[in-house]
Amino acid sequence: MFKLIVPTHKQYDNNKVLPIRIRWRHKGVKKEINSGLFVSRADWDFKRQTYKTKADSNLKRQVIEIEEKAGAISESIKLGKADIRQIKELWNSGSLSIKSVDEFIQIHLSRLKDSTKTARINSLRAFKKHLKRDTKEALVPQDITPLNCRIVRDNMVKDDKAQATINTCLKGIRATYNDMYRHGVEGISSELKLDRGLIKKERSVVQSILSFNDFENGISKAKTRLEWEAMAIGLLSFSLRGLDLIDIFKINKKHFHSTGELESLSQIVKDGMSGDQVNTLIISRSKVPGSAAMHISLSSGHAVYGLLELLKESITVSSPTLISSDPFALSSIATDYDFDTYRRFTQSRSKAFSKLTGKPFKYSRKTFRTKASAVANVSTEIGNALLGQENANISANYLSMEELSDQVNRAHSAVLEDFNVDELYFQLLKKTVMSSLISSNKK
Repeated sequence: MFKLIVPTHKQYDNNKVLPIRIRWRHKGVKKEINSGLFVSRADWDFKRQTYKTKADSNLKRQVIEIEEKAGAISESIKLGKADIRQIKELWNSGSLSIKSVDEFIQIHLSRLKDSTKTARINSLRAFKKHLKRDTKEALVPQDITPLNCRIVRDNMVKDDKAQATINTCLKGIRATYNDMYRHGVEGISSELKLDRGLIKKERSVVQSILSFNDFENGISKAKTRLEWEAMAIGLLSFSLRGLDLIDIFKINKKHFHSTGELESLSQIVKDGMSGDQVNTLIISRSKVPGSAAMHISLSSGHAVYGLLELLKESITVSSPTLISSDPFALSSIATDYDFDTYRRFTQSRSKAFSKLTGKPFKYSRKTFRTKASAVANVSTEIGNALLGQENANISANYLSMEELSDQVNRAHSAVLEDFNVDELYFQLLKKTVMSSLISSNKK
């Protein structure tokens, strides 16, 4: 909206000082005000209307400040914070009256990259949340103090936030506050300096895997339906080779391919399958478009059937709005995908799983791959086929497809047996029988 303009006067020699003016259009009419800054003809590129590369560094800094100030005023006008008649007064005052930090981010940081602006907004939201403020309520600059930063840090530590998360929040809020100082926001007389020790060095995270004890202890500690569901979902993910949660909740009848009749999960769990019946779950990972589908052979009595049925029954009570008519789907998310619904449901279970086991859901996949290498001594080709990472056809010269499939299924069974998945499943089942978790509405 605003442009820097230095009028061209050819009669002036190179030592002549010229005013830098701010030009804009309002209703088709050119308007100009004096920026208060002057520049020599020798230092100004009239074609590009900016300083020359060789210009004094102090001049460059001043021009950049003018551009930032003009941009901020421009955004103010766009957002209805100032009309044209106020611009001159606004410019000459040297600062804008900002009511809140939220307003400052909206107006003055509009020129930042979208990712940077989003990060600043998220930092502000986290700061307000852990300051025990309503996140929808505007925060005034005076609320950002070293003391409040310490309170936010302490509350984030209590909430088991990672050091990286704490650092991101405090660095973001500090950067925003110091931007307000540099823009001359009223009431801010100095930059924010955080107390020593508030921002700590982030410890490197050592990748780990889940163990039988992690699951067993988690199941033992589960006291609510939500926590029980978290452990059941975690074990189901591992039993399906570390399948991502989003794909677990997309499973429905069409993913089951059978040589016999398929009625429902409860029918399979109750009656089993005929001797010659073979069921195969065929599913690809949503996070890796174009990945090879995993072919998971499910024999009669497989823990996957029981876990799916128990979870389906539990979700019917804990989240009745998610009930699905599909006899093989955990919830309506499978057939009527709603990201917000999926996110709310899974985030609470993910948090509970991490609390109960000390490790996140995503470790299931790494754990399965590690166990496959240790227990079944699988080759790279078999490992990739297990996890759907590469198209199994690449091994056509190494193995027949039938042999490849057989080795994959044997490796899968070996991992589940070594991990004692059946025992963990029965512990979950026992928990539903011996407690009121599944029969009650306690979430």
